[in-house]
Amino acid sequence: MKKIIYLDVGTHLGQEFLSLWGKDIDFYIFALRRLVGFYLFRRGDKFTINELLSIYNQRKLAKKNKKKFIFYFIEANSKIISHADVYNQADGVFNCAIKDDNEVDIIKLFIANNNNLSQGNSIYKTKPNIEENDFLPTLGISSDHFFRIFKKNCDEVAKEYELILRVNCEGVEDSVIYSAHANFKEKLVLILGSIKDVKYCKSPKAHDDLIAYIDKHRLSFVFFSPSPKSWLKAHKAITDRLI
Repeated sequence: MKKIIYLDVGTHLGQEFLSLWGKDIDFYIFALRRLVGFYLFRRGDKFTINELLSIYNQRKLAKKNKKKFIFYFIEANSKIISHADVYNQADGVFNCAIKDDNEVDIIKLFIANNNNLSQGNSIYKTKPNIEENDFLPTLGISSDHFFRIFKKNCDEVAKEYELILRVNCEGVEDSVIYSAHANFKEKLVLILGSIKDVKYCKSPKAHDDLIAYIDKHRLSFVFFSPSPKSWLKAHKAITDRLI
């Protein structure tokens, strides 16, 4: 049976993963809040009944086929890993930061907004809301080195597989995508997440170069975030791989 390897780079609290594979009761509460919030109080995003049913059906399909997936999470912050239960659902968890250069080293994870659990923590001190003297140590591994050895692992655990890459890693998304594609080639069938931090942490040119690379190589990219408005398209992109 062909496996789908789901690699989440920058998992944080796992909001995107849980939006598809989380507990049903949490989805029911979410749906109720969305309907009451918008239609009664005119707050939050508008969701139709059909849109919520679509999210429900995609969740049902993904959970029914969960055994076809192998889940790996990458999170630089050990405090988040020990805090969030979502990591218990992974087949493998890597407590490290993916970085651009070729060294393996202990590096600084800069804390955003004085909050160790902030989603905005980054290895780039140029990122907004970062305090240069407020950081946690973490293991830094170059993207090329990580994906080279990760490919060997995948080849061992599954005879036939494809890779779904979910990225939101505070500025290093370009290196992650370049290295994942270089190593997995046509096995990289879908990229999910957000790449806007490349612009703020590196430069607008680095961001534009990444978009051009995705277009040139016809890589499938779908925006996916904790915002429920991104779930409809992202969930369908994932479950379409089951057909």
